[in-house]
Amino acid sequence: MDYEGFVDYIDNLLKTEMSASYDDIRLYRSGYVPFDEEEKNSLRAFSIQKIGLDTDSLVMDVLSIKQKSGNGDTAPEYISLREIFYDLKSFGSENSVESFSCHRLVFSADDSALTASYDEIKDKLIIRPLNYDLHKRFLGGAIYKRCDDIVLAVYQKVSVSDGILSTRKILKSDLERWGMVDKEEDIIQAALLNSQRLNPACVFNKYTHSECDFFTGNFTKKDISIAKGQIFLSAFRSSNGAAALFYPGVAEKLRKIMGGEFNVVFLNVNAVMIYDKNNSCAVSNAQMAADSSVFGEMLSGKCYRYDGEKLFVING
Repeated sequence: MDYEGFVDYIDNLLKTEMSASYDDIRLYRSGYVPFDEEEKNSLRAFSIQKIGLDTDSLVMDVLSIKQKSGNGDTAPEYISLREIFYDLKSFGSENSVESFSCHRLVFSADDSALTASYDEIKDKLIIRPLNYDLHKRFLGGAIYKRCDDIVLAVYQKVSVSDGILSTRKILKSDLERWGMVDKEEDIIQAALLNSQRLNPACVFNKYTHSECDFFTGNFTKKDISIAKGQIFLSAFRSSNGAAALFYPGVAEKLRKIMGGEFNVVFLNVNAVMIYDKNNSCAVSNAQMAADSSVFGEMLSGKCYRYDGEKLFVING
């Protein structure tokens, strides 16, 4: 089943089995323009959070989930349907897309995911790259590492049921429960290693016109420079692929391939462009990428440099 078929499948589910659901779930198709002011503000805030785009018209397919309780309806949660689709494809079972059931998506606060021990979830930790300004109001109590505009936040892959997967932020309260209050850096490194295992770094090979594994591929800069001194870096499951630059060993191997220091432009949260140190277009291209990141959430409008020890912002 391809993505468009998946959207139609969800649409059909909502018209059939969901009619008697305990949770209120609605599908907003890409291009939808809300008329209700409250709905308009909620969907606009979601678009800004996800892709940095302030617009009244949705540019993605979205599920709105409002969980009912004895105290009345809660505020709806908005989830990108494309993210759900690729979670199912990449991390779910072989038949998980076809067996998807919308009402299984929501899990309550007393779910076992919220009470699991560190040993039970350590292999499910991942890193999500986020823009700090877009997400700072949601980072209270979260476990993350910041590099200027960029936040590497720790999330847990949560299996709800039937192979359906969602994510939740790892919080300082989790560390308190695990007795690991002083182990934030260890948690971040574990999440990076898991991300690398689950979603390996890749580069684009201009000769084969395909993605190749960054660590196992036998190539030179000439093989993977899509333009002179420009390398496209992501991960095989492109969602959150910009995190690949921070995987252990990736930046150092890039430095060897590039022959020394190199510049970095984050196209969005899903991909990174690597430039020669002296490429004069890198700084302006960084701002252009931030201004046009419609197909992935904006990560940073700044140009960075890696010198073998750290990543830092440059002005030109």
